[in-house]
Amino acid sequence: MTPLQEIFIPSFCVGGLVSAVMAFIGGRLSGITGPLILLFMSTFVCWLTLFLGLEVGYHVWHSRPNPPPEAFSDTAPMGALFAGWIPGGFFACFWFGTSWLIKKFVWNLKLLYCLMRQKVWVNWRLNWWRPIMPISPLLPDVLSVDLPKVSVVRGWRCSIRIPW
Repeated sequence: MTPLQEIFIPSFCVGGLVSAVMAFIGGRLSGITGPLILLFMSTFVCWLTLFLGLEVGYHVWHSRPNPPPEAFSDTAPMGALFAGWIPGGFFACFWFGTSWLIKKFVWNLKLLYCLMRQKVWVNWRLNWWRPIMPISPLLPDVLSVDLPKVSVVRGWRCSIRIPW
């Protein structure tokens, strides 16, 4: 392992973790300004750690006695300075989008609470056919399915809607 890799990998892993957490939190927020600010900050953190990790890694490699010729092909920090925001942006957008999809389709606190406590009275309303203009009067606008009560403790009732 070269001295560049010994310096770059830990510093970029820490920066990538901070960037991913910021983007993930941004994807969970509602509104426009907060998530966008966190997304841009996440991109900046990823870009900065990419650039600084390469720059410091090459300086450490140069400071060693008798460095090999590969140590002096240090155009990577300059490339990271000018174009490092592109992979940083993709990285931040990936975690932002993952968080947003989890928030949109998976994460439902009421559902999780009901399933954890097994206090479920499920009322699934399946909106499987809701056209803008009805194609045929034979097709229903809404299909409602009421499932039987599974268990009720102290009268707790959970209703779960599944949009299609």
